[in-house]
Amino acid sequence: MADPTGRPNDYDDVLTLMHNGAWFGFYKDADYSTGRAAPHVYENLVIHDGSKDKPTKDYLDTELAKLQTAWDGKAYARNRYIEYPAIEDQLDMMYHDQVDGTTTFKDAIKAVKDKYPKS
Repeated sequence: MADPTGRPNDYDDVLTLMHNGAWFGFYKDADYSTGRAAPHVYENLVIHDGSKDKPTKDYLDTELAKLQTAWDGKAYARNRYIEYPAIEDQLDMMYHDQVDGTTTFKDAIKAVKDKYPKS
């Protein structure tokens, strides 16, 4: 995935989920003066494995949109993961809640869930 956040943003992300191995690539006459690789656009898609058919552009566009929608829909979970206290701290909170009759653990978790509700 080219996006450092992990969000699916190009055909590579769809194609790698379709089959295992190096069955596809992207080709275009190289511009050796810049050293840049061929753009990963449909027109440059090459299927290396003769047993695989080249998917249509419409199929790839539709599947990429599905991946992006699914990824975007889980933003709350990614945000919660970052903000939850470390597991060790959660266990310590649970212990002290049992011993002291407090609700520190439940309160900490609820605060994060309230801040990032499910979509």
